[in-house]
Formats: sequence, C-alpha cells, structure tokens
Amino acid sequence: MTGFASIHGSACDDTIDTTWAGSRRDYIEAAGGADTVSSGGGNDSVHAGSGHDLVYAGSGNDQAFGDAGRDTIYGGSGNDLIQGGSEDDALFGEAGRDTILGGQGEDFLAGGSGNDVLTGDGAGFAAKEDTFYYDSNFGDDIITDFDLDRDVLEIKGGINASGINDPADVAPLVTEVHGNAVIAFSNGDSITLQGVSRDDLLADLDQVIRIV
Repeated sequence: MTGFASIHGSACDDTIDTTWAGSRRDYIEAAGGADTVSSGGGNDSVHAGSGHDLVYAGSGNDQAFGDAGRDTIYGGSGNDLIQGGSEDDALFGEAGRDTILGGQGEDFLAGGSGNDVLTGDGAGFAAKEDTFYYDSNFGDDIITDFDLDRDVLEIKGGINASGINDPADVAPLVTEVHGNAVIAFSNGDSITLQGVSRDDLLADLDQVIRIV
C-alpha cells in the first residue's frame, strides 16, 4: 500500500500498529499515555508525545521523536532521525546511517550497524550524563559532544576479534585525526569523539570507557 495517512492517538495508553500498511508514508501523533507504536515500511514520522512510550520505527527512512516521557525508540532499517526528549531515553538506531539526538535527560544511545552520528545533549540543552554503546560491526560512528567529565562509552568486550576486555586494551587503538580522538578497530570500524583529543581521552580512559 502506498500513499499517506495521518494517525492520532489519545490521552490513554494506545497501541498503534501500521506495519500492515507496507510502504505507505505515515504521520503518527501518539499523544498522551504510555503508548506502543509500530510503523510500517514507508518513510514515517512518529511523535510519541507525553508518557513513557515504546516506538518501533520499522523499515524506511523514518523520523521518530520521543517528546516528553522516558521513551525507548528503535529505528529499524533505513537512514533514520531519532530524537529523545525531556527525560531519560533509550535510543537504538539499528541498521542504516542514522542520526540520533538524546536531547535532555541522561540518555542511552546505540547507533547499530551503519555509519551513525550520535549527539547526547545538543545545542540548547544542559549537559547530562549520557551513555554511548558500541558493539561488533557498528560501522564508523561519530559522537559529536562526548563529555569526558560526564559521559560514558560502553564497548562490547572482545568485539571485532579485538581482544578488548579492559579499558586499558583500548589505548593502543586510539589515534587522533584533525584534533579528534578516533578508536580504530582492526576490521576497519571506528568511533570518533569530536572535540576530544587523543591525550585527553587516554588520560581519562578508566573513567569514560566501560567494557560490557
């Protein structure tokens, strides 16, 4: 099914599922309540509204906004824009080249496979303690606002056959490119921390790197 549909929830706890609609482009406004939203294969736009919401954006190049509440958002496949909101959100880009913005709150951001750009707080928001997660074959990720005083980078132990089991194991992988610290893995994947120098990252490695 193709075309466009606008769908609006209520102040209650809604379940909105448009996966049956195929490649139709949906605009979904979930409104209040603790909602569960599953969008289909089109390039959809989802606004979770207030409440603690769960969003599955599905395939397509989607836009998903958490708004108010503690939200969990999965981007699915496609090149997605995912933005949290005013509270502590968990944001997963999954497949594709995603842009993930935490917003206010202490957020958890995971880009997934594909080359992603992650921003924990962003312009206009007070800096909070954000957690960035990186696993095997996550591609070349860029973190635009990593704060050595507040943020944490979680790296899956032993990823990409790297033998990483301790923060100290990351040190030999750290280089600097154009003033930005880069953690370069043997399979070609990397994490770039914009605005963070190699020396500063190495000095705080035990505080900011967590092997999980």
